[in-house]
Amino acid sequence: MGNSGSNSNEKEIGSKFAEGEHPVGFENKSATICYANSVLQTLYYCEPFRRRVLEYRSTESSNDNPILLLQDIFNMIGSFKKKQGCLSTKKLMSYVKDKNEMFRGDMHQDSHEFLNWFLNEVNETLQKKDKKKDGKEMTSPTPNPKLKRKTWLEEIFEGVVTTQTKCLTCQTTTERDEPFLDLGIDLEQNTSISYCIKNFSNAEVLKDDDKFHCDKCKGLHDAEKKVLIKNLPNTLIIHLKRFKYDDQLKRLVKLNYKVAFPSDIRVEANKETGSYKYYDLYGVVIHIGPGLNYGHYVSAIKTNNKWLLFDDEYVTLLDERQLANYFGHSTHTKAAYLLFYQAVSEEKEYKTPLNPNHEERKMQDEN
Repeated sequence: MGNSGSNSNEKEIGSKFAEGEHPVGFENKSATICYANSVLQTLYYCEPFRRRVLEYRSTESSNDNPILLLQDIFNMIGSFKKKQGCLSTKKLMSYVKDKNEMFRGDMHQDSHEFLNWFLNEVNETLQKKDKKKDGKEMTSPTPNPKLKRKTWLEEIFEGVVTTQTKCLTCQTTTERDEPFLDLGIDLEQNTSISYCIKNFSNAEVLKDDDKFHCDKCKGLHDAEKKVLIKNLPNTLIIHLKRFKYDDQLKRLVKLNYKVAFPSDIRVEANKETGSYKYYDLYGVVIHIGPGLNYGHYVSAIKTNNKWLLFDDEYVTLLDERQLANYFGHSTHTKAAYLLFYQAVSEEKEYKTPLNPNHEERKMQDEN
């Protein structure tokens, strides 16, 4: 479903952009692929990702290669002649539905699941190309991750978390590194993204049915578990965990918690060194609706210092202050679901949250 744009709005958007800049919507004739359209728009406006997709070369058939199919779409956007309009993603979505039965049919799908699956699909394509380039397949069953050559997708989106588990009997701590392409964070009502990220590394006690098997003690024991951010990516995708299983209702319910997200953030990049990475917000995928299997997705994207709202075929201008409408609220179902932050090279002074009147309980001063 889309929001019917007006001719005056189309003229206004057209007048705001220089020659060669054309915000383009995506068709959604079946009213079932908004979950993909919203993600594809945010990927297009991720400049390092778009550049590498457009530079990509392969002798494979485009019908069997997700990067070439995406490249076709990106090229069509770049060569679009009208000031505003929409394009079809039919070929790419045919590939998606052929490869993954979860995205077939007319059911409403999860944009986070699509994002995660699609990025991994692209990455596997790059890894296969690297293996062919090397002239051999990896034969070691447990290759050293430090010797693993990163793909360009991993260079853009991949971070690393370290899980530390301390046996409370012998005090031995074990560590396990795990890469991520998006950082999933739990939410609390009336807080902020910065606060929720800080809570990401809070300790959890494993006991009762969740006891930890300690190799040193040779048995199950109570343990303390912490997940620490070890390395942060250049483009940080934050997945707000808005859907939670309700034991009484026996289904997933949506958490419309109010969680403020600023236009720029500082995130601790390594607990051991105390270093930080600085990011600017450029994209938000928004879920509108009562639950995971019902509703609609749109994306708000910043390009050339202007915010636009992409609603399938329609593109409209968005005042930055309107982003506060997507913090989440108990009286409506519009809420940010995926946040896209791009790393910036220099440290800078923080802006206030997008809603200056928003009071964040438990929120500590960032500076």
